Amino acid sequence: MDDPPQQTLKPLLDQLSAISLKDVPAILSSKTTNKLNGKKDIIFIESNTSIQEALEILSKNNLLSVPVRDHQDKFWIGFVDVLDILNFVIEMYTEGHQVQDQKWGTYCQEMETLSHRGIRFGIKPVSSIINESRTDSFRSVFPDGTVFQLMQELLTGKVHRAPIVDERNNITAIISQSDIIQLIAQNLNFLGSVGQKTVGELQLGTLEGLITMSVNAKAIHAYYLMYFHKVLGVGIVLPNGVLIGNLSASDIRSLSQQNFSSLLLPVSEYLRMVQGVNMKPPASVSLNTTLETVIQKLFFYRLHRLWIVNDKQEPIGVISLTDVIKFFSSFEA
Repeated sequence: MDDPPQQTLKPLLDQLSAISLKDVPAILSSKTTNKLNGKKDIIFIESNTSIQEALEILSKNNLLSVPVRDHQDKFWIGFVDVLDILNFVIEMYTEGHQVQDQKWGTYCQEMETLSHRGIRFGIKPVSSIINESRTDSFRSVFPDGTVFQLMQELLTGKVHRAPIVDERNNITAIISQSDIIQLIAQNLNFLGSVGQKTVGELQLGTLEGLITMSVNAKAIHAYYLMYFHKVLGVGIVLPNGVLIGNLSASDIRSLSQQNFSSLLLPVSEYLRMVQGVNMKPPASVSLNTTLETVIQKLFFYRLHRLWIVNDKQEPIGVISLTDVIKFFSSFEA
């Protein structure tokens, strides 16, 4: 399988002055972070919680990340997210080796060995994998800072969520990229005519996250591609290139020490195990889809990415929450 070109569809930043979005900064700058919904019931874990227990908590509460508190001094020491766990799983499979795709098979053939690794995987404390993926560091924000400031300072980079911590060291809210998309979706009227501009016109999205693999490949290979490329999802394609499914890093939440070897299943079978009887059709848009529709889809279906497909339903790009937030944060406050 050939990797896609590693290039970005350049945002239309040099033409933003021609787009009338003068009310965007007002909407985003008038709302402070403590006025966003955030996570009202803060779920956290202690540093000695096992990885298996953490996975169960993430799955039960439909979370991608959870803050971790030191079980002795009670200070916050970071987040554990699905990518941290994914990185740890891959390192267990490969025993820490930097493997190439053609050597992959030598590391995952012994079912008995994998079962033992599954047991080791389950009992490890989460303190050993905090920010293993280097993609979600713990950076708290002030409650009276604006959403626009948060977008520019944190969420356009590698930080996808930010906690608000009070003077007693309590997390009062966790503001995520999804919360910001919700704010924009609930105020679509400020977009005006720009809301009807298309993905193609705005050159919204990237090729960097466009990672695909065959429906016949093993699930562990798909997760390895996420690990290697530092992405949260892989598109599943037929031999003719048609996009038929999506495997997300969040699907790792179904993993346990009892079913650790299920990662050796073909990705189609693994997805049926994770998602139900049949694979869920991937959420996609075309170059003719409007910005307003992109935002509505991301918000209403609680998505973290949309695949851009052509007329043949072949993937040609990806729109992530980060791409949308970067677009809006490019305006002057």
